[in-house]
Amino acid sequence: MKEIFGVVWKYTNKFDEKSLLSFTTWCNKHKLDFLSVEPECKALKGQNQKIRFRHLNVLDEKYHDNVASNIENILPQHKAQIRSLKEDGLSIVGYCRKSDLAKQDNLISLLQRMVDNHYQRSLVDKVFVSPCSNASSPFSERDLSDQFEVFNQLKKRSWQYKRHAELC
Repeated sequence: MKEIFGVVWKYTNKFDEKSLLSFTTWCNKHKLDFLSVEPECKALKGQNQKIRFRHLNVLDEKYHDNVASNIENILPQHKAQIRSLKEDGLSIVGYCRKSDLAKQDNLISLLQRMVDNHYQRSLVDKVFVSPCSNASSPFSERDLSDQFEVFNQLKKRSWQYKRHAELC
């Protein structure tokens, strides 16, 4: 974590007055778990001990500047392009989809986060929500089950498929 903190320090002043512990706490709060891969155990040849290790993907240092620049510039460029489309009279519509309701304990919070991200990042005018559909399903077959209590719990959602079938 210390090495990651050192790299982050080069590209932002957000953590200038912070300690490694503060950075670690911030990463955990924002669900940036760099060690989320489960450890594996291997026995050493000729020895009666096992070692634990994790696979870790690391971005080569030569790409740090380019990636940091992209992270900083992509969202403002995206928003500028969307504002331009809106100025041309177009409406921006977002789409959120989750599959297999039975397996989603936190379905509402995941969908709500997607809806909020559409409004914040993509400056959408409306969001179309499909809470119980698979990506391979045709639009005409999505959300035919009666799982509409999900819609009532979402804030700022605009449409649901069953009530607005004419969109497809």
